[in-house]
Amino acid sequence: SELGAPRPASDQGREGRYRGLFEESRMPLFVMSREGVLLEVNRALTELFGRTRAELQGLSLRDLTADGDTIARLLDELGGDGPGGETEVVFRHAAGDDIICVISGGGHMTPDGMVFHGTIRDVTEQKRTQDELVRSAFQDPLTGLPNRVVFMDRLDRLLRHSKRRAGDRFAVLFLDLDNFKQVNDLHGHIVGDQLLVAVARRLEACVREEDTVARIGGDEFGILLETIPDGLTVTVVVDRIRDALAQPVAADGLDMGTTASIGIALSASGYDHAEDLLRDADAAMYRAKAAGRDDYVIFDSDMHDTAVRQRQLEDDLRAAMERDQLSIHYHPVVELTGGAVTGLEALIRWAHPRHGMLLPSEFMPLAERTGIIVEIGWWVLREACRQLRAWQRDYPDSAFRLTMSVNLSARQFVHPTLVDKIDEILEETGLDPGLLRLDLTEAVVMQNASLAASLMTRLHERGIQICIDDFGTGYTSLQQLRLFPISGLKIDRSFIGQLEADNAEHEIVQSILALGSSMAIDVIAEGVETPGQLSQLRRLGTRFAQGFLFSLPLDSNATTALLEQTET
Repeated sequence: SELGAPRPASDQGREGRYRGLFEESRMPLFVMSREGVLLEVNRALTELFGRTRAELQGLSLRDLTADGDTIARLLDELGGDGPGGETEVVFRHAAGDDIICVISGGGHMTPDGMVFHGTIRDVTEQKRTQDELVRSAFQDPLTGLPNRVVFMDRLDRLLRHSKRRAGDRFAVLFLDLDNFKQVNDLHGHIVGDQLLVAVARRLEACVREEDTVARIGGDEFGILLETIPDGLTVTVVVDRIRDALAQPVAADGLDMGTTASIGIALSASGYDHAEDLLRDADAAMYRAKAAGRDDYVIFDSDMHDTAVRQRQLEDDLRAAMERDQLSIHYHPVVELTGGAVTGLEALIRWAHPRHGMLLPSEFMPLAERTGIIVEIGWWVLREACRQLRAWQRDYPDSAFRLTMSVNLSARQFVHPTLVDKIDEILEETGLDPGLLRLDLTEAVVMQNASLAASLMTRLHERGIQICIDDFGTGYTSLQQLRLFPISGLKIDRSFIGQLEADNAEHEIVQSILALGSSMAIDVIAEGVETPGQLSQLRRLGTRFAQGFLFSLPLDSNATTALLEQTET
């Protein structure tokens, strides 16, 4: 034996087998002295460190790492009464690379004294994977900033700390870049990403080390300003941010500046939940954007009251479907030559228990912001298709060829299950796809023209009609319009309202009618309210129209009565 007196042959045989197992093991193994000097190493351990057996034997573990304190703790642990645990140590490979290892083992007495034996496992890749997972969970991969999860955690801790120390104040800034979508559309996502990274660095340079800058998502950033004396301090920082963003950014050979709309919520207003602070800063940001952009708004008591009402309305809206408070009214589309009703437009209404009957303009923007609009949209589509199919069965002469127009929101249109969901609803209700007309605004279509064209083509292949709503208010060029498989245009009511007084409106309406004729698609005039407007539309050759002059939107019972009257 290398560590004692000669042994009997039987012991020598066992030792030989042990040496064979020791040497051939794929696990790096060692035997070392009480002082940490390596006495024996196997082949796997020499490969781990990139050194020969002769180079390793006689070295102390301290010679292989800069972390001598950890080795000292390891030796103390191995020399204790209990079993040895696992210790993480960063060793240095012969090539100079760091190797993260875990050492485990135990000790036993020999005639020559205490020795330790154990394993050294390389966990470098495992640790790197874990670190990467941690980074991806808490760090924005593009800018390297903390992400929303980290931001909300720090905001929550800051809020709880401020409650324990009444004099401490802080501020939350919610920043949204102005017109960032145009940067992506005009110059591509590479330039957009470069701009976001540049913005991140500039925001970091505008705040103190103890403050937090995070990327909340897309082109939205959050900033936590800790320990501020008053609101004036915040405005100084905001002015610094606005000046920094205005400086040109070099991105893919382009020099461009940017602006931002900034909302501010101050902790002095009194909050119990971190989410409420961020929500109020977000609300203030939208107020700044509505005021003309490149501006900031501090959330105040009036906005707080509005936000409270909005939150209550949001809660009510989430429960409205379960409580059967939503209904559909149907607005007739009239053929001007003979006055026949040729179609119906489904318009949602909300019978609110406190506020009475609410129109879409009073709650659909809220539904859009919160995402509830997708679920509501599917309900409207299903109910409208079901109702038209029921009327077709009950009043075949007057309802059989009626079309049903249903508005699609921006969120609903780009929903990944859009086409499948429409297929499902049509199959469930039994409605002929050719009688369904989906209304999309120009803004929705032009948000992503290529995606819109693809989705519209898939719907058109099923026989579903596509109509561009509020036409004339957006930026759709004639060339772009011809790329879409549409079957109709709806002239925005703003043009119809001026027909009796403004010759320019005549020309716009006439141009839209000519466009529809050249494309062989229907053109519908919306918002017809006076006999004078109707007269002008007839003179211009308009075929279809809808508006209060013909009928108010009707609930299902009133629409049924209209169909009964037409039937007889």
